[in-house]
Amino acid sequence: MIPFHPLADVLPLLEGAAFAELVTDIKTNGLREPITLHEDKILDGRNRYRACLEAGIEPPTHVYDGKDPVGFVLSKNIIRRQLTANQKALAMAQYATLKNGHHKVGTSSGVLTEAEAARLAGVSDRTVRDAKVILANGTPAEIAEVKDGKSGIKPMAKKLRKKVSGKRPKVPTAFPSMMAAVRAGVESEHAEGLSRSDAGKKVGLGVKTYMDGRDIVLLLQRDDLSEEDRAIVQRAAHEFDNAGSLRAAGDLVKPIAVKIWGAKGHRTSKGRSEAFIDGVWHVTGACAAARELVVPPLSKGQRKELLTRMREAIAALRWLQLHLKHGGN
Repeated sequence: MIPFHPLADVLPLLEGAAFAELVTDIKTNGLREPITLHEDKILDGRNRYRACLEAGIEPPTHVYDGKDPVGFVLSKNIIRRQLTANQKALAMAQYATLKNGHHKVGTSSGVLTEAEAARLAGVSDRTVRDAKVILANGTPAEIAEVKDGKSGIKPMAKKLRKKVSGKRPKVPTAFPSMMAAVRAGVESEHAEGLSRSDAGKKVGLGVKTYMDGRDIVLLLQRDDLSEEDRAIVQRAAHEFDNAGSLRAAGDLVKPIAVKIWGAKGHRTSKGRSEAFIDGVWHVTGACAAARELVVPPLSKGQRKELLTRMREAIAALRWLQLHLKHGGN
């Protein structure tokens, strides 16, 4: 079995009579269009591949050699394939969501924005935002209701916004979930140099709520967490969006945050290795600059205190040197 590519899995599979017709056609006429592979997974042709297996036919394949796999999938499915408006909106909302965190998706224009997703789906920007609310907060049954046309996107999104709000701070209307709002605030801090309070205000969150989610977002961006810690952070992100207490979600990741940054450490999205190297360069650079210092007249007590601090610093550097020499062991 060839696995399906995540970019293709956004779209619904053929089922029932439509799939049976495809199997019959392939049995009668063979496969007219080969299966397209990307990263050793099926990028286009999942239904044809399934039908070939059902028909007992070995499907021909070829490897995608373009530079815009998202655009390719959209061209093959969103534009040409007969999907309902709800299915198109949900699919495009999922593509727009993929740009967050570690899952940046390239398109011919760089990143698929909500506006681009809406245009391709033939719906309004608000509809895509509502679809993102459903994907972020709906149960599988609720999402299926929308996909099957049993519920409209707007009423389902309204229902879910009420469900996740309750006694919690309200999810800002411009975002599908609390975590999405916090991510946008963190991006504003980095891109615009905003303070934490200003970043929280910009995305419509109080400082306390924003700070409760900020550590979760920054930890999710790291690539050096243990499997156990990453699972805890992912659970905290889910609870931040769905559970009753935002503070409880923040408390889940607090021990991990302290372990990485210290009790009052500066938060950074850098990996542990990069942050460690930066720290060593900072310390050694400061030590090298000591040669430029001119010692002024000092009292005996001042000299004694400074010499004690220097001995402690030299001992710490020797300890670090020893651990570096032996690979951190």
